Amino acid sequence: MVIQAIFLLDTLDKDINSISMRVREWYSWHFLELVKIVNDNYLYAKVSKFVENKSELFEDKLPGLIDI
Repeated sequence: MVIQAIFLLDTLDKDINSISMRVREWYSWHFLELVKIVNDNYLYAKVSKFVENKSELFEDKLPGLIDI
């Protein structure tokens, strides 16, 4: 059971890294500057979900972005 749990943790770690790299790659087609601003994968996913469309990011949404 311990060996299977360790294998599962390793697999989950690889899968999470793979998915986060895909999110960064796909969203960078829309908002390239965000890759240079945010380095953490979890924070990048939260910010990209909050921003969604870069053209609709106005100053009234900035307090919510600062909270993230």
